[in-house]
Amino acid sequence: MSTDYLLSPNKHTTNMFVNSYKLKGLYTGEIIEEGYPRIDLTLNTVPENFKKFLKELDLQIETEKKTILYAPTWKGTSVSKVKNDVFQIVADMNYLEDKIGAEYNILIKVHPFLYSTAVKSEELKGKLVPDFVDTNQLLSTIDILLTDYSSIFFDFLVTNRPILFYMWDADDYNEQRGKYIKNEDLPGPVLYNVRELTEAIEDINKVSSEFEKKYQESKAKFTNYDDGNVTKRVVDKIFKNSGQVNVIKDLNKGKEKILIYPGGMKNNGITTSFINLMSNIDFEKYDVSCFMATPHQKEVLNNIDKVNKNVRFIFKPGLPVYTLSEVYKDKLIHNRGAKGRLKELYPNDAYVREHQRLFGKSKFDYVIDFSGYSLYWAKFLVCADAKKKICYMHNDLLSDSERLVNGRRPHRINLRGLFSIYNKFDKLVSVSKGTMELNKKICPFMLMRIILIIL
Repeated sequence: MSTDYLLSPNKHTTNMFVNSYKLKGLYTGEIIEEGYPRIDLTLNTVPENFKKFLKELDLQIETEKKTILYAPTWKGTSVSKVKNDVFQIVADMNYLEDKIGAEYNILIKVHPFLYSTAVKSEELKGKLVPDFVDTNQLLSTIDILLTDYSSIFFDFLVTNRPILFYMWDADDYNEQRGKYIKNEDLPGPVLYNVRELTEAIEDINKVSSEFEKKYQESKAKFTNYDDGNVTKRVVDKIFKNSGQVNVIKDLNKGKEKILIYPGGMKNNGITTSFINLMSNIDFEKYDVSCFMATPHQKEVLNNIDKVNKNVRFIFKPGLPVYTLSEVYKDKLIHNRGAKGRLKELYPNDAYVREHQRLFGKSKFDYVIDFSGYSLYWAKFLVCADAKKKICYMHNDLLSDSERLVNGRRPHRINLRGLFSIYNKFDKLVSVSKGTMELNKKICPFMLMRIILIIL
């Protein structure tokens, strides 16, 4: 959302940007659909020269042999907990070397997330390609690519050389991460054990012939722009405003844009009301972005799953970039509110900057604090350059701010701070407790209220 340009290698990826990532209706920049500059390296690197470079890195490469690269992706459910499958890699590659090592050099390029572990293995020495080696230059020297679920195969398509998909852990991977492309659409065979893999390598000409049609279909779909000159075309477009390139733009036009904070999306009346409202919005007229904290709890994830799929979720990443002075001003406003002389300390510039970090160049016609319980979230909305800014009051919030729960007033600080910036909103929407109960049953009622306010 902060970019002027997105580079897309093909129509398939452009459609993912526009539809799967829901950039249509929000993205203000341009998508340049011209291929990937990095693949120029695969097409333009001189293989013999790069092989000499690899040998200087003490990799076991014999010039008279062909070269196989095994490039598996990382496994596991989190980048902080990468599955250690080095033992499996060692066992499989030792088996391969024993069977086809007389004809092939075997190199291994693991994902950067696994490299720090793999580099400690003595058995991978001479085969493990250093992490700093450029993958696209490396691909120019490879005769057969072995991979699993890695996107590296897209880049390798331009070489017209065979690709084998070795998925020994397919069941686990599909359950944990899933895939974008069905096995039957891949430009090479799917192999589930090292014996099948060896047999495919030994009969590689037949395998290549069998998958020629799918290979060429994949090339046409994913690398149709990659001709070795992509970098020049992209540079000419961005820095010289010259040349003919395929550009997709004006994605943010056509609908009025709503940015709404729904609250924490836990099981409560506000969440129920929000879900009902999103089921009745006219998405032909409105583009809706829902802004909230990154969800982790099952309760929250289940409620998010109930929201109309036309709604775009924007989860708050990272931390605000405040100066030291702004940090203290922010804490002071949170604890005491922007009232009296403290109004002069309200760090509006910091909040505007944070809004830009969160939403980039995107502009919204209406911003809505639907929760109405937190200054923390409201301050990032109320600073937007929007036509109207709306805050909901679902209960008697003054009483809520003083309500005791286990000897504490949990809402006091947040609500008192929010009360002090009510003047920055254009509309305050009062929703009584009775109305909240009614909205659980009659969802169009809430819809009518919000549409009347927007209009």
